[in-house]
Amino acid sequence: DTLLREFVQPQLELTRGGTVLGTAVVTLIEMGKSAEVLLERAPIDDILMRYFRSRGSSRARSHGNYLPALHKAIEILREDADRQVQLFLVLLSDGAPSDHSEQTCVHGVQVWQEGNNRVKFKGKTALRACVGGQACRLQLKKAVEADCLARIEELGDLLGRDRMNVHTVAFGDPKEDYSVLERIAGALPRGSFQKLGLAAANLRTAFTSLNQSLTTMRTEADGSGGVTRRRVE
Repeated sequence: DTLLREFVQPQLELTRGGTVLGTAVVTLIEMGKSAEVLLERAPIDDILMRYFRSRGSSRARSHGNYLPALHKAIEILREDADRQVQLFLVLLSDGAPSDHSEQTCVHGVQVWQEGNNRVKFKGKTALRACVGGQACRLQLKKAVEADCLARIEELGDLLGRDRMNVHTVAFGDPKEDYSVLERIAGALPRGSFQKLGLAAANLRTAFTSLNQSLTTMRTEADGSGGVTRRRVE
């Protein structure tokens, strides 16, 4: 509901009112254990509004793996490499990436999986043992972070870093680690990071801010002041 009122609806009104003449389309990728493309280049119209309303009761599930979604975004946007488009990328997550959880360390062990011996550690089943110990677990997390940043930089190189806007939003427990989201937002010249906590009012403020940024980008891309008109994705 907040997404509709504070982000999608204002963009629809912007187009209907003739404030901007260029087209804007939406691609929606759901992060989980894999990436699912829910929308691909859907125009901002009443059909899109109805779609978002139909998903009002959707809830987060499974792991939040960043890399499959970033790979899918690159795959979809690759065909736009030679077109004059502007990209407004929003990454919304309630925690750090989970991609490392099923990866294997250099010793061939899935060190983030629970062990088979039912040994308890601080009330939880202990993770699988490895000669590398905690160092292997940290290495996998660092590798995932580096890969996420590399994928964002790849998008920038693909489309042009001056045409990329990357905005990340952390909406969840304030105690969670959102450092990867913050670094993703800073990987290219144009971006922002917002850490909201769990208050719905903060989510409303975040989407209002994102709407303002997108409006500015669409206005610039429309061709005012002699700028070449571009499509926004």
